[in-house]
Amino acid sequence: MGIGVELVTIGTYISELAPKHIRGRAFACEQAVGFTAVPVVALLAFWLVSRAVWRRSASTAGVGSS
Repeated sequence: MGIGVELVTIGTYISELAPKHIRGRAFACEQAVGFTAVPVVALLAFWLVSRAVWRRSASTAGVGSS
């Protein structure tokens, strides 16, 4: 739910606050970040799982939360 709300909110935020002369460029950057984030996160997840780094990350987060 949070990601869905973010996708709508960022478009509204850009259309309301970006100056008219750079609004198209701002939307293009927003779309580029959105489209490149998916493969980057997938590769990062593959790298973390293949090296078992996720166990270290999860245990570190668990220690900090207790």
